[in-house]
Amino acid sequence: MRRLSSTIWPIHYKPLPDELLSCWLVRLAHGHGMKAQTFCNVIFGSQRQIWNRDIDRLAPKWLMDELTNRTGTPPEIVFKTTLRAYEGTLYRRFRSAGPLHCILVLQMYHRKRNGYGLQFCPQCLGSDSIPYFRKQWRIALNTVCTTHRKMLLDRCSSAGRRSPFID
Repeated sequence: MRRLSSTIWPIHYKPLPDELLSCWLVRLAHGHGMKAQTFCNVIFGSQRQIWNRDIDRLAPKWLMDELTNRTGTPPEIVFKTTLRAYEGTLYRRFRSAGPLHCILVLQMYHRKRNGYGLQFCPQCLGSDSIPYFRKQWRIALNTVCTTHRKMLLDRCSSAGRRSPFID
């Protein structure tokens, strides 16, 4: 097996249709047998923190370049996993600070999410052969799953916990 420092990683999954960058990165980490934070520290070093921000919205260029190079995914496909891809469609101009029109806010503080900015459809996640979070679920105007015609959830219906983001 090739080392993680090689050009293409041994596990180089491509993003699934409409997959969020954060979800794709977690899948890559788990594919390499690591938790997301550990994987990112091994690959990018502890000086380059990723999980202390909303990376779907604020993905640094170096991260997108690294994912392009290490997974063999074209840069335009990597870019489409970010919320910035909605620039000019959902909102006029990207802003790195403050809310973006129609985008749900995660309310990140260090690595802790204080908000409910990631909606999901439990039926989609349950029926996916590979469960993953969709970019469209971060859009505030989307409140119903178009496939199952059910309300999207933003927390566990029994425990009240935020979206079950895998790590």
